[in-house]
Amino acid sequence: MKKKEELAPEYLERFLQLNSIKELSTFLNLRISALEYFLFYAPDEKKYRIFKIQKRNGNLRSISTPTERLKEIQQILQIIFQYLYAGKPSVHGFVQNKSIITNAKLHINKKILVNIDLSDFFSSISFGRIKGIFLNHPFNFNEEVSNALTRICCHDGSLPQGAPTSPILSNFVCRQLDNQFMKLSKTSKVLYSRYADDITISTNLKSLPQSIGIIETDKLELSNEIKKILHKNGFKINYNKVRFALKTNRQEVTGLIVNKFINIKRDYLRQVKSMLNAWEKYGLYLAAFEHFSKFNPKTYMPGDIELAYTKELAGKINYIGIVRGRDDGIYEKLYTRIKVLAPSVMLSIIRRQIQSSKDPILFTEGKSDIKHIEAAFSHFRSQGLYHNLSLHFHHYKEEDKMSNGELLKFCETFSKSHETGSIVICLFDRDDENFLANVASTKNTFKEWGNKVFSMVLPIPDHRKFTDICIEHFYTDKEITTKDKNGRRIYLSNEFNKETGQHAKEKLTIKHVNKLQARRVQIIDSGVINTENINFALSKNQFAENIFNKVDGFDSFNFEAFKLIFDNIQTVIDYANDEAKKSNKIEMSIL
Repeated sequence: MKKKEELAPEYLERFLQLNSIKELSTFLNLRISALEYFLFYAPDEKKYRIFKIQKRNGNLRSISTPTERLKEIQQILQIIFQYLYAGKPSVHGFVQNKSIITNAKLHINKKILVNIDLSDFFSSISFGRIKGIFLNHPFNFNEEVSNALTRICCHDGSLPQGAPTSPILSNFVCRQLDNQFMKLSKTSKVLYSRYADDITISTNLKSLPQSIGIIETDKLELSNEIKKILHKNGFKINYNKVRFALKTNRQEVTGLIVNKFINIKRDYLRQVKSMLNAWEKYGLYLAAFEHFSKFNPKTYMPGDIELAYTKELAGKINYIGIVRGRDDGIYEKLYTRIKVLAPSVMLSIIRRQIQSSKDPILFTEGKSDIKHIEAAFSHFRSQGLYHNLSLHFHHYKEEDKMSNGELLKFCETFSKSHETGSIVICLFDRDDENFLANVASTKNTFKEWGNKVFSMVLPIPDHRKFTDICIEHFYTDKEITTKDKNGRRIYLSNEFNKETGQHAKEKLTIKHVNKLQARRVQIIDSGVINTENINFALSKNQFAENIFNKVDGFDSFNFEAFKLIFDNIQTVIDYANDEAKKSNKIEMSIL
């Protein structure tokens, strides 16, 4: 899971001191009548969309996703809940810096591995249990506020699978269960971890402790102690998924093989290679048609099968890269093959479409730009601002090359193939005057490409007197030239003599004097050397990393100028939503 958002103490304090529905509505920037409508009067179809997906065993799973307005409210609360949750070392689901990979790593190369699955995990967490969470530490709300928050987070008497708040609230509910299992694992000399409803226990002991279970004739009987813990915490065991594996068998944790090191299942790799082979041999359309006809033909046949096939395959290859590493030979071969088949689409961009919710997705020219914008967004969120603005920040991989030309090409091609759903915003620098007309209209700060794809340019910060702006110019010159712990920093072109390249105050020279000839103040992040030919310039990417990670000296930058960017992004989103509503009205009138 990504880095936990920081919250301003006063914002958090405001939340924890809520005493009424009226105060809650003010905190959520809602009219009291609107909140009461959601809480007490709105029919289910106004709050949730319900659909079913097929499980691996053929059964159907019901997913309840909140409607747009309720989802926005839940996202605000989810950030706060995430901040207040004190993570357990054994919990790897929906926790900062934890994932299925960290969960699997714990159980590598063990003699005995036990997997336990909980039935109907979210739906077994009742309204009353969630209300009890809000009545107690760390919330300690009164009856009125606890009841209101529970109504916001529950559907049909339990946690809905599909709501942003459900995963983190399930961790609150499981605190006692995790404590009891950690205590049991310590006395039994085994390792315990939980990822949502998947419980894993492993050991290097010669035999499984009876406090965990008994293995007889290739069958595992769980101990009464484990059954008692789960029963008392309100969970049922899915006995069809209770299994054990010895070192000589294939040991699997949350879908990953852990016998000697973390690996992908052979069947998974085989399927990916098969999909690539089909595309290479028969072409994209026939490969896609065969794939979706063979897999789930009754429950899933996407409208654009070629795009869906490309997305699915790219997502699978990216997953292999995450698990095995970007330098892994198998991943590199698969990555190279799909790049040849789809040269106009970067794997990382497709990957984001796989993962993306319906939140607007922001792309930038370079790898460092998005880090500045996300750092600013996190700062404003901690101040209680922009909580109604949901954004998905796209981070490029190391091997991805992106420039204004590449991003422009992306706008052109993606607007023709993008499935109408999430809004896509491509943000361009303002440092090339000849380029601006391509990405923004004369009337607006943005350009509409079609299919909810937009481009926009960086606004001009109030403290800048020139128009050729890049993202670093949103800070003050003093902040831009902050030195890191090694004495390196970004330099400004006006610090050097245009003819000689000599620095005005320091014994430094710029290698490429042509960088100094531009009319605007340029950002210099390379080729600044001392008398011993040692580079003293800090790269833009490292500068962004320092700010993003709040490295000492870079942890108190002023983000005020960035408000212009988010205000413009909100304008684009509002425009896109208005156009969608107009389109829906026209369709309804035709019908």
